[in-house]
Amino acid sequence: MTVVACRMDCKHRSKRPLRKYKYNDGSKCYACTLEGITITHNFGEVKAVAGEKNMAMCNNYEPLEEDD
Repeated sequence: MTVVACRMDCKHRSKRPLRKYKYNDGSKCYACTLEGITITHNFGEVKAVAGEKNMAMCNNYEPLEEDD
């Protein structure tokens, strides 16, 4: 099974950081808790605005609910 490291503040992201992996800048990695995810590539205007580096997007992303 593969571990998916996620940088987004999603409600599916684990609460504890991974011990085995860290990002190049030294920040902690967190895994996705879902058993299966789908990732799509954005094209057209999104590519022009976001840039080539930010092309992949998780379809299962759900932002954290903030208490106001």
